[in-house]
Amino acid sequence: MEAYQQHKREFYEGIPPRTIRSWAVRFRDAEARLGGGYIGLFPDTHARGNRTPKAPEAARRRLDAAIATLYARPKQQPARAVYVAYQRTCRAEAVSPLSERTFYRRLQAHTGPALTTTRRGARAAYPEQPWYWELTPSTPRHGDRPWEVAHLDHTQLDIELVSSVGTALGRPWLTFLIDAYARRVLACSLTVDPPSYRAALMALRVCVRRHGRLPQTLVVDGGKEFHSRYFDGVLACYDCTKKTRPWAQPRYGAVIERLFGTTTTAFVHTLLGNTQASQVPRQMTPAVAPKRQAGWQLPDL
Repeated sequence: MEAYQQHKREFYEGIPPRTIRSWAVRFRDAEARLGGGYIGLFPDTHARGNRTPKAPEAARRRLDAAIATLYARPKQQPARAVYVAYQRTCRAEAVSPLSERTFYRRLQAHTGPALTTTRRGARAAYPEQPWYWELTPSTPRHGDRPWEVAHLDHTQLDIELVSSVGTALGRPWLTFLIDAYARRVLACSLTVDPPSYRAALMALRVCVRRHGRLPQTLVVDGGKEFHSRYFDGVLACYDCTKKTRPWAQPRYGAVIERLFGTTTTAFVHTLLGNTQASQVPRQMTPAVAPKRQAGWQLPDL
């Protein structure tokens, strides 16, 4: 537009005069309304074409009703069966049904976390929820300083243990306490007993023995061991605030869940007696069975 206003024809040579005049009108209009003329030169590609639905209203209304009442329910009826039922309903009411291609396109438009939650439950819909790809000012933070927020959780290690006399002890349980801001492991506890308030309190005891203090806020999941009166009593005695992660949403505990994954792949899977072979039981033979390869004792580990 600067070349047109300054009469520099060599810059817009070959462009039809009618197009140049149209651009000039849009430029002046946007400059008067929006304060910037170049905004009026943006192409309105998104507004092109006839956006009015071409399918009959009755057929579209019955198609949406079939998706809402037949497809979006825990029965998990296949899409093909829903379309057949939709055709049957339309013929019974003397309405011409839409094509199967239109049905699947309409079904794709309804796809999302809400539909997956209705059909398969909240856990199945969890991966479809928005994900934070980078840290921005709007991203939830893990505290503003060390010792403000810490995560406490258990995991069962992928390794078989034996006692000093050779008796199988099974897979041990590991308890981690990690600082959410500094990503430092504050305490860890290893036991063959299943998760309980004793394991949680043992991790807190190790933290106090090593550092002489407890974190200000403790983030835990919905396990029963984190909601016992003994555990709550200890936290209340030392003015430690407990926060519970949302149910079945492990991303809220990504700090400690990632630590569990790294510990398993980078350390446990390099030890004798790890249970990688048992993940494919049909291919596992007695010679490579983890229980026969077990050699680590609990104190050594």
